[in-house]
Formats: sequence, C-alpha cells, structure tokens
Amino acid sequence: MFISLKITMVSKCRLCDKVLRKKNYYEFKSKSFSSEEIIEKERDLRSIMRLFTKEENIKLFEEAGFKVHDTFFQYYNFVGWVCIK
Repeated sequence: MFISLKITMVSKCRLCDKVLRKKNYYEFKSKSFSSEEIIEKERDLRSIMRLFTKEENIKLFEEAGFKVHDTFFQYYNFVGWVCIK
C-alpha cells in the first residue's frame, strides 16, 4: 500500500476561486511570515515544483504498477491518494 498527499493542478477552476484561494493562503501564511518571505518561497517552489492534474497522477500510479488507486481526502487542490499494487 502506498499513501500520497499531493497538491494537484485543478484542471477546471474559475478565476474567482483562484483569487479566493490565494487570498486565504496569504492570510494564513502572513500569521507566521512576512510578505517578502511568502513571495520568495512561492518563487522558489514555482521553479522546482511541477503540479500534475488528477489524470496525470493516475497515469503515474498505473505506470508504477499500482492496480488500485483512489482518493481518500480532498480539500481544494490538496489530494490524498491510497494506492495498492
């Protein structure tokens, strides 16, 4: 069994949803970090982190030999997967 928690790229997302999520994210992060630190971290992650869609994640799991895969948790674009070979 393999358990994975991933940030996925939302394939169909309304502009207002994106703006609202980003606003909530910055409000949450601003409790612990300065604006400059938040922006710097976002810039660093953007250069190294590749987000996959739900379909791309499924394809990767299948290519790795997992026959059964399902989500057990989802909150916006945070998805928890359980996979079994």
